[in-house]
Amino acid sequence: ESINRNKAIVKVIDFNILTNTLTEIEEIAYMFSGKNTYAKAMHFNSASNIFIWGNYDKNPAGTNKDMFLARFSPEGDLVFSKSYASYNGRNDNAFDLVADNDGNLFGLSASEDNVAPYSQHIAVLKLNTNNGKALFIKRIGEGAAGSEAIYGASGNTQGNGLVFAGSASDGAGGRNGKIWRMNSSGNIMWTKTINETPPGTVEACRAVAFHPESGMIYTSNPAGGLIIMYCLNASTGVNVYAPYEYDGPGTTQNLPMEIKFNGLADVIISSVAQVGVNSEFQLVKITEMELRQENVQNNIELSCYPNPAADYLVINGIEEDCLLQIVNNAGQLMLESSLS
Repeated sequence: ESINRNKAIVKVIDFNILTNTLTEIEEIAYMFSGKNTYAKAMHFNSASNIFIWGNYDKNPAGTNKDMFLARFSPEGDLVFSKSYASYNGRNDNAFDLVADNDGNLFGLSASEDNVAPYSQHIAVLKLNTNNGKALFIKRIGEGAAGSEAIYGASGNTQGNGLVFAGSASDGAGGRNGKIWRMNSSGNIMWTKTINETPPGTVEACRAVAFHPESGMIYTSNPAGGLIIMYCLNASTGVNVYAPYEYDGPGTTQNLPMEIKFNGLADVIISSVAQVGVNSEFQLVKITEMELRQENVQNNIELSCYPNPAADYLVINGIEEDCLLQIVNNAGQLMLESSLS
């Protein structure tokens, strides 16, 4: 079409493991209301319905964007499409679409403000999977409250709610990394600010994910050219391990983009490293043993016995109030208790 060119495209492709070939089974081409349509994320539910989350141009000039959700049947037929008005008529840029273990669906966006010097905030929408109705819209850092940016999101694999990660102003011209944990009612359970570098520098939690088995939250933050990995308790946001530092090939910057898990023990980070004037893609694997070893080095005086333990465990060397967490070899949280 002369004006409207961008479409959302979904391809269903079969991989034949015997012949090592790919065969296209189906293609869905979709435009919301005949406007330029930008697909940002996709989700399959347990019934194989396809959900597309994105935004579209409200006018031919593309100066304002609203978000949309479209649901297709497993056969590719459109079930419904629903739009969501942007903040104060500006741009809501759809970002990610995640689901929790209870089947709740959440759409996230980076939304523009018009309040100087703040320019953006985060919007979280809980969406009805039957008709697309927004059950709630929560805006984080709206207006003069702050300038929040989003980089990653994940649905809870052990219950309801989600976690999302990004950055917030540090008040000194820089940014701190930040994590938000929200339940399925839209209430913020906790937030965690991460500032490994001096004020005025830029940090951002660029990737975040729930572990599929233990339910713990993993996030990564580039600081001072390093990738710093955090493992957090999903209920409290407290560090399960001491932060783990990885020095990638980037001389000035290593930007983690996504976190995945290989089985129960390996954490995989996809990252872009700035090497001179060029950028390189890298995959980083960090094992649970490496994360724990970092933790042991930061607790030199701590000892516990017997190991393995059946009925009791004696821990020596605790000098201040702390949160005790016992994790098994599969990364599952077996016991949690506050100690004084």
